[in-house]
Amino acid sequence: MSCNRTRVEEELAMTAGSHQQLQQEMEKWQKLITKMETRNGKLEFLTEAVVVTSLTGEEVQSFPYESIGMVAALLEAMEASYEELAASKRIVEQAKLHFEKFCHHSNFQNEKMRQSILNGIRQKQSYQQLVIWEKELRHHIQGANRVAEQNMQAYNEDIKHFINQLHLHLISICDEMGLIQKMTGVKVEEHYKTIYEIKTPVWEESAAKEKLLEHLEWMTEQLAADSYKQEDGMEDSKKIRKNIENWLSPSYLFTRISPNKNFTVGVRKVSNDSRISNYPVDWATSNSWSGGEKWSKNMALFLGIQSYLVEKRQPSRQSKGHSRTVVLDNPFG
Repeated sequence: MSCNRTRVEEELAMTAGSHQQLQQEMEKWQKLITKMETRNGKLEFLTEAVVVTSLTGEEVQSFPYESIGMVAALLEAMEASYEELAASKRIVEQAKLHFEKFCHHSNFQNEKMRQSILNGIRQKQSYQQLVIWEKELRHHIQGANRVAEQNMQAYNEDIKHFINQLHLHLISICDEMGLIQKMTGVKVEEHYKTIYEIKTPVWEESAAKEKLLEHLEWMTEQLAADSYKQEDGMEDSKKIRKNIENWLSPSYLFTRISPNKNFTVGVRKVSNDSRISNYPVDWATSNSWSGGEKWSKNMALFLGIQSYLVEKRQPSRQSKGHSRTVVLDNPFG
């Protein structure tokens, strides 16, 4: 009987020890669970978005004995990752703000595109959303760039064509001045002499076209100024038209492409014996001639221009010979 009682007491003692050990183990796990739940409030690792990963065989064997250390190490690693993620988010937010400032201060021609970009950067939250949006935006910008490049090429072709037309027009004016000079020619002793000698400016073609391009760019800058806007903010069309006509006038363009080489006009004097001097004098000098001499030179220019206009209006008559009158003698003495 005494032996049985001893055995029961031993069993009870063992049971009490096991119960105490189990109670301690439960308290340890409860503390561990409480700690993890507390840290979850910040780290959020118990959400459905977190992918569950199984323990390795070695970790399964070690976990019952090193659970506290393993969980502490894991929580420490998650804390470091969380701080790194928070720092990355701050960098992303700063980049977003910087990008928004760039959009607000950039000279966007397409306001619809600006608003679309701003809405996209504000609404996309996840990295995957931003990556997809960035690809779509890049594709859209590339398309817009292609259209802009095509428009720019067409614009450049138009500018190039316009400059060529301006250049041809200036060349044509010089050629026509030469024709007017020829119309003042008369035959004197088996030779022809022109009463007027008109020297036109000369220039190098590529340099002249480059200066014409610079002139058009200068015009664009001038017209963009506030001085061409009215009080209500609308463009002053009359002022713009007036200045464009002035800036594109031949006299103005000649000063642009050949600033140091202007038109010069020389005049040969006609004497009473129907002779014409060999060497022309400049126009200013000819203005000091006598009244009859000035009348003769002016009449020669008038008739030369008249002949020029007649042949321009009736070019078919050129093949039938010229018909003109030139006053050689000084009618006033």
